[in-house]
Amino acid sequence: MKISRARSRGFTLIELMLVVAIIGILAAIALPAYQDYVTRGKFAEAFLLAKPGQQAVADYYERWGRMPADNGAAGLYPPDAWRGRFVTAMRIVDGAVEVDVSSASGSAAPAHHTLFFRPAIRKQAPTAPLLWLCNGNPVPADFEVRGSIRPARFPPPKYIPAACR
Repeated sequence: MKISRARSRGFTLIELMLVVAIIGILAAIALPAYQDYVTRGKFAEAFLLAKPGQQAVADYYERWGRMPADNGAAGLYPPDAWRGRFVTAMRIVDGAVEVDVSSASGSAAPAHHTLFFRPAIRKQAPTAPLLWLCNGNPVPADFEVRGSIRPARFPPPKYIPAACR
């Protein structure tokens, strides 16, 4: 049995070009999806750093029956002291927790955004636990929301974690 040398020469140029084209198409699809995933992770950090602010506001409200005006009243460090890898500040403004996020460094999203967490108080039971609303989420019936939002500072909806949409 004799094996011909012409059959064992390797891949043809067309086969190699096909493989390179397929890899290019897959990369073109995967790269934007990965960038969106990374940017969503940056905004997820804001949720973690907002928890101490929400707890401080809830504690203040439980004790005094009103919302704290700022970080100092809530017993927290100044806004710039609350930093993370992508979070640049966390501040209390009339009971609302505002978390600034810098999503720069190659992401498709604009560089600076703010997530707003506003406390809502049940009108019929003001001593009940606070309900936290994220960004522009609608206020449920029988609740009164505190704090304000600035929609121009919202990140695009595709970057916001599902719990905040």
